[in-house]
Amino acid sequence: MSNEISIGLSNLWSFHLCISGVLITLITVLYSFLLNKKDQWLFYVGEVKTNHSPEAIRKSRMAKKYILRLKKAIQWCFVLLCVSAFLALVSLVFYRMPILASSAKIAYYIILPATVLWFALVIVLFVILVKQYRADTESLSL
Repeated sequence: MSNEISIGLSNLWSFHLCISGVLITLITVLYSFLLNKKDQWLFYVGEVKTNHSPEAIRKSRMAKKYILRLKKAIQWCFVLLCVSAFLALVSLVFYRMPILASSAKIAYYIILPATVLWFALVIVLFVILVKQYRADTESLSL
């Protein structure tokens, strides 16, 4: 295996391993937000059943909408995590296994474009998140 391919596979492995750790942390944080908001939502649902308050109904709907958004964000993070973990594993296997040295170049030229596509998906999801953030906070302008 050439030195450039070896360095490339090592870098890809390091990148995806690092990103996997970041995604695990992000999923954990988002999940804790989701559980917190779920408790609030259950409280408001109870308030709606007992008081039929318009304010409780509004807060219940907003909490449910927030939960659904968080759920979708966690699902996307989980998809990105699975892809990243898979690419890290494949990079590591081809980097560390001398038996596979003849196929390392092919693996590198498959993993590299997959990483570029993965990164493009992250950018698209980030743009969607920023647009959603702006839409949500537009009414909060002072």
